[in-house]
Amino acid sequence: MPVDVEAFFSRIGLRLPVRPDFESLRAIHWDHLQTVSFENLDIRPLGLPVGLDIESIEEKIVGRMRGGFCYELNGLWPRF
Repeated sequence: MPVDVEAFFSRIGLRLPVRPDFESLRAIHWDHLQTVSFENLDIRPLGLPVGLDIESIEEKIVGRMRGGFCYELNGLWPRF
């Protein structure tokens, strides 16, 4: 299932029209870096199970507006 791109762009506060060009890619990347933090709280110290399926990742990062660890943060990108 693809990521809800509009919800993701809203989550990162993207404010420009998205086109298939370098400037849009740069803006998406920058806004993502500035908005979605690296966090590993679920793994340590909470010890919660971590779902690496796209639905779990999207729900955590976009739906609950949390950060994620490397597998989660990078897991959204191939789904656009």
